[in-house]
Amino acid sequence: MIYIGFMLSLTNVMRLDKGQYKLVRALCRYSKNLYNQGLYQTRQYFFENNAFLQYPKNYHLCKESENYKMLQANTAQQTLKFVERGMRSWFGLMKLYKKGDLPERPSIPHYLPKDGLFPVVFPNPLSACARVLSILAYPRP
Repeated sequence: MIYIGFMLSLTNVMRLDKGQYKLVRALCRYSKNLYNQGLYQTRQYFFENNAFLQYPKNYHLCKESENYKMLQANTAQQTLKFVERGMRSWFGLMKLYKKGDLPERPSIPHYLPKDGLFPVVFPNPLSACARVLSILAYPRP
């Protein structure tokens, strides 16, 4: 049984056969790889320029990668937006730390494990998700 969540608004519980399960895991793996790639770009930009790499620039750096192309564009963009949210949160915590409001220095976001997975977010479940779910429900012979 696999759970697919949609931005805290819709969750589908699906019983998948082996092939469908492998497809969903592959999508989650591509999402994890894209997250790590986007995080790498953002961290390197910070270390080199001591500034924040915003989503539009990060998108242009990552959009030609294999991981980005294996996901739908909207889905891949949502993954890159998770990177931006994590880094923005870290920058906010660093401001609090520099003011003295936090006792310990926050650590920069870490990469996900090589064998890990990351959620696949379908921002428009009526179109993108419907196509993926129909592929899962009615596989080609």
